[in-house]
Amino acid sequence: MILLDKNVFETLYYKYGQRLESYARKFLNDSHAAEDIIHDVFVSFWEKYQGKTSESWIPVLFTMVRNRCIDSLRHLTLKRSMSIPDIAMSKAEEALYNRFFSSENNADGDLLMDEMQEKIKAVIDTLPPRCREIFQMSRTGGLKNREIAAKLGISEKAVEKNITAALKAFRKKLD
Repeated sequence: MILLDKNVFETLYYKYGQRLESYARKFLNDSHAAEDIIHDVFVSFWEKYQGKTSESWIPVLFTMVRNRCIDSLRHLTLKRSMSIPDIAMSKAEEALYNRFFSSENNADGDLLMDEMQEKIKAVIDTLPPRCREIFQMSRTGGLKNREIAAKLGISEKAVEKNITAALKAFRKKLD
């Protein structure tokens, strides 16, 4: 068992950081976004696992990176599907979105997007007002949990619980 202490953390960062970034770039096709995700993953990794033991930390890191990349792609999808004009996608996000959802048959792609928009809006409409507000601030506003907590005057735990509840509703209704 390997205890995650400062030395192990630094070793993992310097030995696997580039490999993890390369892995993230395959998902995102954006080196800046991949770099940001790697930094976020290592911060989260340290906060969550510091002082804990594992047989190997490498699969944990790769799983965290994969999940962050998927979350990033979902976030782009949600931004796009909600068509909120004051939340513009960057050129990199737009290119990634177009690449991710390109289809040989545009009519099918448009139909799928319309259906997805309807489903997403239906789920959002079923959320309690506070939960909906927090979820939209997070997913469409791009705010971090601590920023939402500060704006609303609530704890980060409350923000996390509301986002978790919203995601649970999405999984339940869109599964």
